[in-house]
Amino acid sequence: MRKIILMLLFATMSGGVMAELVHIGQGDGKNLYANAATIRKRGDVVTMEDVLDYAEVTTLHGYKFSSAISHQEYDCKKKRLRMVYLSLRSGGMGSGTTVTSYKSRSNWIPVVPRDFLEEMWKFACSNQ
Repeated sequence: MRKIILMLLFATMSGGVMAELVHIGQGDGKNLYANAATIRKRGDVVTMEDVLDYAEVTTLHGYKFSSAISHQEYDCKKKRLRMVYLSLRSGGMGSGTTVTSYKSRSNWIPVVPRDFLEEMWKFACSNQ
C-alpha cells in the first residue's frame, strides 16, 4: 500500500512539472522545451530553466546523456543571454541521474536571429 501511495505522489508531482514545459522548437534530433514555471524577472534580466531532449544518446567530452537541463539568464533589453547552470541527464526529458553538471555564470553572448536561443529569449522575455 505504501508503494502505491508513493507512486501516486510521484506521478502527481512529476505531472505538474511536465505540464509547465512548453515546446519551443526541434531540429538535428533534439527538442527544446522552456519551463514556464521557472521564469523570474529582475530588472531587464529574466531567468528561466529549459530542457533539451535528444532523440538518441549523445556524447559530449566523454559523457553520455539523453537530455540536458539548463538555467539561463536573458537580458531582454540588450538581447543577450548567458548560462548559469547545466545538468546532463541519463534519461529523456530531464529524467534519470545527473551524468555531470556545471554551475557558473558564463559570459554574455548575443542572441543570434533564427536560432533556438532566439526563440528561448523571445519566450522568456515575452512571458515575464
